[in-house]
Amino acid sequence: MKKVKKFFVFVFTIMLVFSMLNITIKGIEGNTDYFYEEIYVETDNGTLTEAYKYCQDLSASDYDAEMALFENYSSFVILQEPSLYYNCHAFAFYYKGTADFLPPIQRDACWLLYPEDYINDGSYVEVGYSNIREGTIVTYWNNNNLSHSGVIECTDGIINLIYSQNLNVISKMGRGPLVRHTLYDAYTYYVSGETTMKFYSNYFHIISNNTSIGRYDHRGYCNHCNQYVTESHVLIEGFSNYRCKYCNYTTSFAPIIQGNQIYYLFANDQTNTLRTYEELQIYLIKNNYFSYLNELNNIKKNEVK
Repeated sequence: MKKVKKFFVFVFTIMLVFSMLNITIKGIEGNTDYFYEEIYVETDNGTLTEAYKYCQDLSASDYDAEMALFENYSSFVILQEPSLYYNCHAFAFYYKGTADFLPPIQRDACWLLYPEDYINDGSYVEVGYSNIREGTIVTYWNNNNLSHSGVIECTDGIINLIYSQNLNVISKMGRGPLVRHTLYDAYTYYVSGETTMKFYSNYFHIISNNTSIGRYDHRGYCNHCNQYVTESHVLIEGFSNYRCKYCNYTTSFAPIIQGNQIYYLFANDQTNTLRTYEELQIYLIKNNYFSYLNELNNIKKNEVK
């Protein structure tokens, strides 16, 4: 009888300690076997938003299961191993992660529950396709619920959905690994039904009177920052040329930067083939586009940005 009483006293003591520490064994997204602490973190604008801090990471069996799952997704590139210490929303909004992100240890863990708080208090504002840049957050909304978040990574120097040849997303897949994938890969893994992509940024300008200052940039006055700023052209394909959406710049050749190499798209080439300067020069001559050679040669003279 004394042993039974001691056992119940022990159990009661443990429950009391967990209660005082605000720790529970409830779980989310299949994490039902793990203790976590309910915490609050601040948005960029100071709003308190709820999160979980897990007290331990995945067990060996759960870790192996998560890794095995991604054998079925060959287009995903694993950057960091599975972890309970953060989720996709925390990676994007709270940690503001990048491809070289170092995952948090338990002490700094954050499983963000309501990323909408970053949007509702103005910490992040929605931006259109033409304003996407490296570090912009892409969100996937499933039936008006924010299902998944990631961070835009662009490796070709053109931060624009129309022209970017290497536009990727870095995101944390639930309690699985941190991965690199295309904008649309997330549909195959994370979301279903009627899904909408929206883009958010905590960096934005409200520009007036943009004026072209070269083949890469334009300059204008920002009514948000109250200063002049320089930004890259946002090229839109026209009937026979490309034009910047925000200034008077037009060109027949849209530059695409991949690594240290500059390629070009030619407005009159319906195949949208990327070519180097030398390849494009040969293409123009072979197809009797002699009138464009001077423009191409002038671009070559000023190829270094």
